[in-house]
Amino acid sequence: MTRVSALAASHCRASVFGPLLGSLLFATVLPGQDEAAFDRAFAASLLPAATAADVAAAASAYLALPAGPAQRARLLEGGEALRRAGKVDLAQACVDDAVAAGMRSGPLASLAVRTAFAGQPFAAAVAVARRWSGPFPESVRAALVADEAKAGAAAEKAVRLGAAADGRFVFAQLAAARPLAAYRVANYALCLRQIGDVDEARRQYDLARALGPDDPEIENDFGLFLRAQGDLVGAVGAFWRAWGLDLARAPAARARGPAITNLVLLEAVRPGAAGGDPLREAAPALAARPDAAMLRRVVIDAAVRRALR
Repeated sequence: MTRVSALAASHCRASVFGPLLGSLLFATVLPGQDEAAFDRAFAASLLPAATAADVAAAASAYLALPAGPAQRARLLEGGEALRRAGKVDLAQACVDDAVAAGMRSGPLASLAVRTAFAGQPFAAAVAVARRWSGPFPESVRAALVADEAKAGAAAEKAVRLGAAADGRFVFAQLAAARPLAAYRVANYALCLRQIGDVDEARRQYDLARALGPDDPEIENDFGLFLRAQGDLVGAVGAFWRAWGLDLARAPAARARGPAITNLVLLEAVRPGAAGGDPLREAAPALAARPDAAMLRRVVIDAAVRRALR
């Protein structure tokens, strides 16, 4: 029995033409003309200046190909065109057909992962990424980076709701993507901190700080990690380093980080433990962020406690 592909079956179900009318409409189409039209449309959809209309045109051009060799020869390109056009179910059909045909490649892995994260529940999408990460780890990581905002938010939610293994997998893959990015490694460290893997979290924080030595947010987060481990002296040092890095930024971004809030809070809770004078240091942060309600509250609290002493 001839196998009917998932895409072909879906395409046939969606057809609005009967066989006779279809033969009349397309009788003048030359062999290879549809394929050339799709190839041109797909190339145009990948250009930096491509519009949503260009992407939709590429998807439509693929669906216009005759079911059979013309479509099968372009499963990856067609699946990508359909995915980018938001036709996730049809893109998944391309992936399924490619897998059934024995195709295995990095581009297919990337398409499979991006399609799964676009159309499947998080746990199911992670299962797809796990399957492909063995033979094509870099392609899986690149796919997750391409959809980083959505994948990262879903992973964070998963960790928060108790699906730690799936969330950790996504954060680990993002952290390992080349070239290494300090903020991705720090996000992985935070995930590890939240699930209680303290030793690995420390190693990842060390790597993140080495990759981003001038990043005040990473240094501040390292301070929070140390404080949670009971290393108050180390935490205070990290907060002051983060504040110094904050003040060294360009004027438009200066004094906007969270480190000074943590220092003032520590001063309010344990007077003298923060060292220096966090209240005086908070002045430029309050000037830069007059709407920083939390910072203003802890400054008032610390000032009142200091006055009472």
